[in-house]
Amino acid sequence: MVARDVTHPRGMAFGRDGRLYIAEAGNDQIGGRISRIERDGQRTTVVAGLPHSINAGVEDVGAAAVAFVGDDLYPLTSEADGELASSLLRIRGGRPEKTIDLLAYEARANPDGLGVESNPFAMVADGDGFIVVDAAANALVRTRLDGRVETVAALNDNPVPTGLARGPDGALHVALFGGWPHDAGRGRVERIDEAGGRTGVLAGLTMPIGVAFDRSGVMHVLEFSSGLDLHPRLQFRPDSGRLLRVIQGRPAIVADGLPYPTALTVDADGALLIAYHGAMSAPGSGVVLRRWPCSQPRSK
Repeated sequence: MVARDVTHPRGMAFGRDGRLYIAEAGNDQIGGRISRIERDGQRTTVVAGLPHSINAGVEDVGAAAVAFVGDDLYPLTSEADGELASSLLRIRGGRPEKTIDLLAYEARANPDGLGVESNPFAMVADGDGFIVVDAAANALVRTRLDGRVETVAALNDNPVPTGLARGPDGALHVALFGGWPHDAGRGRVERIDEAGGRTGVLAGLTMPIGVAFDRSGVMHVLEFSSGLDLHPRLQFRPDSGRLLRVIQGRPAIVADGLPYPTALTVDADGALLIAYHGAMSAPGSGVVLRRWPCSQPRSK
């Protein structure tokens, strides 16, 4: 176990100090939160009280991702109430300051041409800034630390983009969760080129929420749940997430029965790190576990 006692863990990143930093959607008590995992596995709060809300009455949203430029820590916040929601922040002296207002950009540019909504979910480093996935805006945007923002790709078929990673060729690969009600098989992974062009990489997925490439260049995809039940109450099916390994365009199951997995990354040793209990789970029940990519997969 890499980390425990986190609340609705989302995106993860390593600092130059070698420690793991975790964005937590949090809950009403702590708000969104960024935690650092010490070398002995203990959790230290870097900043708490970030924007937080409950989406559709079932899902906590708050801090969504975290990344670094040098020693500077940049959290990404999702939709919520408050001045710092739907924004790229920078932590200075233990305090958050807004760097990019992504809701304001969505209101101004509205890349997908649909309703004005912003719910940032993931990001990757990009020179002097980041590429950010905005799930509600159905867009990938490039943010610069001087405040500039531009659209990389507009996904006007409302596919709900979530996880993001660079492939071995340097191209962006984005997990598309699938439009409401997120029916089985509607999710997919697409490759985004420098001009914003989209190429299908893998289809037939169910609620893909994370994507990562191991050291050998093999793509792994994390699926959040096997389905969404609308009656008698709204509920994503628990303990039904999956980790898939993709070889020559064919997915195979590495692990299933996963409890609401929400994030996937690779550590310095080449192991996969997976965040569990990332949504709709008890406070403090979130964990991050390590899995070596050499695990023998099963046919999908």
